[in-house]
Order: sequence, then C-alpha cells, then structure tokens
Amino acid sequence: MFGLSVRDDRGWHPAPGPPGQSTTTPALCSHKGGFYAAYPDPETGLLHWSSTPGEGQWHEPRPLHEDAVTTCRPALVSNGGTLWCLYTKQQSGTVFAYPVHRAHRRQPLALPYQCTDTGPSAATVTGRRIRVAVRRGPQSVVVGEWRLPRRPGRPWSLRDQGWLTGEEFPGTLQLAQHDGATWGVHRGEDGAISATVWSPQRFGLQWDMHGVETDHSPALTSHAGHLWLAYRDRTSGLLLAASSPDGHHWSAFSPLTSAAVHTAAPALASHAGQLYAVHLQPRDPTSS
Repeated sequence: MFGLSVRDDRGWHPAPGPPGQSTTTPALCSHKGGFYAAYPDPETGLLHWSSTPGEGQWHEPRPLHEDAVTTCRPALVSNGGTLWCLYTKQQSGTVFAYPVHRAHRRQPLALPYQCTDTGPSAATVTGRRIRVAVRRGPQSVVVGEWRLPRRPGRPWSLRDQGWLTGEEFPGTLQLAQHDGATWGVHRGEDGAISATVWSPQRFGLQWDMHGVETDHSPALTSHAGHLWLAYRDRTSGLLLAASSPDGHHWSAFSPLTSAAVHTAAPALASHAGQLYAVHLQPRDPTSS
C-alpha cells in the first residue's frame, strides 16, 4: 500500500494514494494535466502505472511493457509531450526508457553507458534534453545528458556525461531541475545529505547537510519557486520536509506524516499547483 500526502495552504494532509502494492516507493510525475505513478509488482517485478485526472480517483494499474521487469524504483519524466518511464532491467542492470500511455509496439530503448544496480533518476533540462543519474558503484555516480528525438521510437543521443567520485553513494542520486540548474541530492554512509548542482555557472558539490540522519535516499523536486527536500528520519521514522528558494538557504524541517512510515525512500512531485509526497505504508503485523 502507498501513502500519499499533499501540501496546500493549510499544510500537509493525507490524500488517496495510487492503487496496488510494491516493494518500492512509486515514481510520481505530472503530465498533461494528469498525475501518474509507476512501480514494480511485488511478485513478478513487472512495471505497472496508474494515473488520476483529479479528485483522487486513480485508474486501475496497467502493465508498462511485457519486458519491463525490475526490482528497483523507476523514474518518470515528462518531455516533449511524452511521459517516459525509465527503469533498470532486472539481471542485466541496463537502463531502459519506454513511453507511458502511448499505443505503439516498439521495444523499450536501451540507454548506452547507463548500467546500475539501483533505480535511475531523471529530470528534464530544457526542450528535448533529459539528465539521467545512475549509481555505478559504491563510490561512483554517472550523470548523462540525453537529447530526445522528435519521434519516440528513435534512439536517444548522448550529449554529455560526467562522473561523481570519491564519495560514498549508498543509494541513488535524486535529480530535480530548478531555476535553470539541475540539482542532485544523495545520502552518505553517515546518513547526512549532500547536494551537487549542474548549470552553466556552477558545477560540483554545494553543501553537506549535517544534523540529519537517514537510511534511505532523500527526495527532491521543484515546486512553486522553491526546491523541496524530504527524507525519512532514521530515529523517528517520520517523513520530514524543508524548502529553499535557491538550494542553499533552507527552512526548518517539519514532519509531513504524523506517524512512522515504512523503511523506504520517499518521493516528491509537483502537480496542479500542489506538492505531493508518497511513501510505503507500514505493513500491519496482524494482517495475513
């Protein structure tokens, strides 16, 4: 089960979550007025997606593609009128991209040089450009910038890629585009959160946020002129969130859930003027 929270002028409160179950937190994305979620089936690993036009009425989950099988959380990214689902293929570790909600029979597109043992993260830069981050090992993350063709069935073109090395990357680097720059956040072995930025004016590590401790990847998104960061607190199990207008000056963290959440990374997304956070619901130990 998935727990969804929404933030409006009154603060955070629960909202109807996507249907289905998974061992990972869903990816969320706003696209052409709809709100989408994607996640692997807990039994088969087959990726499913669902959407809601509003009012919390989610459609029944549908499979993405018969070959889209993974044990990792996928990424959803809207670009050029197409909603893409990026996922790590089970066993091979290759990252593939496939359009959501598009009637065609082509095979998923493999992204060269993007192999990983965790799920990918993605953010639209401008136009038909997407940045994709994957972990290549405990001390290496690769960020590739891809140019998308005008037709979804054609291969993507790799424009540039860079490596982040020398740090510990226990999980995935989470990307978000904000104010002309691509921000990435990750947790270190000590549970602290660090941020890196890519833009024409600056590149590299920006800060280490000590005083926070988490055992899972943080979530990051841009919403209403601010960057929003959320993480699951190691001690309390609560989801905590903070915002920043520039990625450097942050508000105090405050809880967006009233009780502990399942031990998994959260996800954030902006949709229709509201900010959403999703997490796995703790399993009821009395349920069968």
